[in-house]
Amino acid sequence: MLGPFRDEYFVDCIDLEYCLRARSKGFRVIVASKSLMIHDVGKPTRHRLPWQEIDVSNHSRVRRYYMVRNNIDLAKKYLLREPAWVLASLWTRFKSMILLCVFEDDKLAKVRYSAMGLLDGLFSNFDRKLS
Repeated sequence: MLGPFRDEYFVDCIDLEYCLRARSKGFRVIVASKSLMIHDVGKPTRHRLPWQEIDVSNHSRVRRYYMVRNNIDLAKKYLLREPAWVLASLWTRFKSMILLCVFEDDKLAKVRYSAMGLLDGLFSNFDRKLS
């Protein structure tokens, strides 16, 4: 009924896409409160601002590409069905880009790969080979 996970999402948004697809078919999505698997998300670092502490993910440029590409592709597909989710997701991605520009190393390459991901997401290009 829902079909398999989308292979072209490969690294990022696989679970989000599946949950959005399930909701679009009338299923309820239940979030587990206890983790069954623990893994690092990037190479997180904590930074102190005058008003709060923030965590920065420090993902690689290739991972940034997939994060942006897949998020944009999902936003296009679900904007009319899930506008609140899409806006929140895009806001989160935007804030992540600001934090990248302020705190992360290899900024230029990560921004460049994110821009490629933005374009490929807008045009549904899943054929780019990255290195």
